[in-house]
Amino acid sequence: MGIVERFARYEDANSFVSRIRARRAVHLQRLIDSIRSEKGSVRILDVGGTEKFWNCIDLTQFNGSVQIVLANVDALDAVRQPAIFSHAQQDGRRLEYEDNAFDLVHSNSVIEHVGTWADMCAFAKETQRVGQYYFVQTPSYWFPVEPHCLFPFFQYLPRPARLFLVRRFRLGHWPKAASVDEGMRIIESASLLTRSMLGSLFPEAAILVEKFCLLNKSFMATNHPAPGQ
Repeated sequence: MGIVERFARYEDANSFVSRIRARRAVHLQRLIDSIRSEKGSVRILDVGGTEKFWNCIDLTQFNGSVQIVLANVDALDAVRQPAIFSHAQQDGRRLEYEDNAFDLVHSNSVIEHVGTWADMCAFAKETQRVGQYYFVQTPSYWFPVEPHCLFPFFQYLPRPARLFLVRRFRLGHWPKAASVDEGMRIIESASLLTRSMLGSLFPEAAILVEKFCLLNKSFMATNHPAPGQ
């Protein structure tokens, strides 16, 4: 395993990305605690989420008062903690839930993967529709290391240059592309957002900023005051 892979291993609690996620989880736990204090329980829709993500929070402390639905386009394996988690096969752009069906809608590094700007708008609209509150995180376009391929300044390169790189190298979480078609699908699989773009998608949200070495690493949009307290 190379240095880059060790840097980005979520399975390793001491890796850089795991430490960043744990720090981010403080905001999320504060939000869950606030809703639970107000309502006695919390029903969460995690769009594009996995059970593994929630290892950053000790869910047993809630004594069964927190229920999390993991919504994904593709079916997932059986959950390990059925008392807390359940699965739903859903498209975040077209959620099949009533308005305010959940106390909290959460997504972590998902909105940049849903497609075009119109797709992102649909995703954001559905997030705001089905949840009373939301907490949406996405990496910053202006952070110099692209978070998916872990290649410095990759997102600023012309498309032909990005295609050249993914066809010749395995970059971060991305496999080496076997063809032009596969390469284009890889580089178009993520479209990073700026703070103003995220604010446009969630006009009523407070935008929290996660920094690393004084640079904006990611943004979190929420309409609940607790995370920023």
